[in-house]
Amino acid sequence: ALADASRKGDWVLLDEINLAPGDVLQRLLPLLEGRGCADGFRTFAAMNPSGDAGKRELPPAVRSRFTELYATEPSSDDDLRTIAEARLAPLFAHNNETGASHQT
Repeated sequence: ALADASRKGDWVLLDEINLAPGDVLQRLLPLLEGRGCADGFRTFAAMNPSGDAGKRELPPAVRSRFTELYATEPSSDDDLRTIAEARLAPLFAHNNETGASHQT
């Protein structure tokens, strides 16, 4: 699925990325750098703090490929919508300018 998304220019969410083994994270680096990916391909990752059970810090080589946003637990769907609109608006504007469309 990840390879298909990178070829099609889709968006991908890697949830709980800090549960992945280090060797898997290292294999993601070419995709995170955009090597061999179609225009429009975006990778998003979510994780809980490394202090939680089973969670660990991301390796610096992986962590440096992301923009980090810390958010407290949203209290409603409206909070989630507000965060998404504020933080992701530039990406949506870029897609609208290029004529790209992605299904959610």
